[in-house]
Amino acid sequence: MAFWREALPGRILELRYEDLVADQEGETRRLLAHCGLEWSDACLDFHQNAAPVSTPSAAQVRRPMYKDSVARWKLHRDALAPVIRFFEEAGIVI
Repeated sequence: MAFWREALPGRILELRYEDLVADQEGETRRLLAHCGLEWSDACLDFHQNAAPVSTPSAAQVRRPMYKDSVARWKLHRDALAPVIRFFEEAGIVI
């Protein structure tokens, strides 16, 4: 992300999953503002949209925002240890 922040200053919006599920409306408003789009209450009810979805995440699209996956990566902490160590040694906070 450091590369993109430097290459495109002010153009990249970083959105953390944890922040989105904790404050869906606030983070969605921030995203829309960054994109120059107007707010719609339908943004909070995305799961009620009847439009067809043909992606592997089709079942997720029909669910309201949920926190099930927050910190799920920790189940794989041991397997991710080399990657985590690499980032820590590079001074990158993950």
